[in-house]
Amino acid sequence: MQLRSGLICRGALGVACFGLSFGIVGVPSYAAQDGRGDQVTVDMVDASLSGSEQQAWRNLSDDQKNATVRILNESEFGNPGAMADMEGRHSELDVAVSSSSPFDEVTVASGERESWVQQDWKIFGITYTSATTRMGYTYQDSKVVSVERCYGSYYNYVPLRSIDHNSWSSIDANGRATCKTEWSLSRPLQGTVYGTQGLQVDGDGNILQTWEV
Repeated sequence: MQLRSGLICRGALGVACFGLSFGIVGVPSYAAQDGRGDQVTVDMVDASLSGSEQQAWRNLSDDQKNATVRILNESEFGNPGAMADMEGRHSELDVAVSSSSPFDEVTVASGERESWVQQDWKIFGITYTSATTRMGYTYQDSKVVSVERCYGSYYNYVPLRSIDHNSWSSIDANGRATCKTEWSLSRPLQGTVYGTQGLQVDGDGNILQTWEV
């Protein structure tokens, strides 16, 4: 399922879309007329944003806009497993990682909980992509009894970018539940990039392990 830029969707197979742009002195400007069929341009990014994020974008300098577009044009942008490499190569990029806490839940002997992990990909403070893997489950004492839902959701403001995903879950013999989402990122004339995001929890809502590969 595909959504046009700016829409947010959640469900068994949650989806979304987003984008950003980047440029530096000495690098050609990514004006609309200069773009190829597989290249994001400054004008495309402006058109994909709205509200306060569009205003923040318009307040950037031309060099900052070109730098943003340059980063957005990298196929690995938004891939959960590429976070460390992308941040290491681009000081302007900040990937904020967040997750649920067991202290957000009321502790009782049995019931239902929801746990999640999320990445927000930001350039110059503007979020262009967000990917979340979320799991709802029932528990008894410190063990997970059943997984009620496991799904990915996202939003995407990256022009030309298509995002798809598939989620699955399991419970091991010790009552620990795992939920993983395989993300696929694609755009015209470029190969598809794959990444996995996930989490493992116990019945108390503790996140025992996460995946960003």
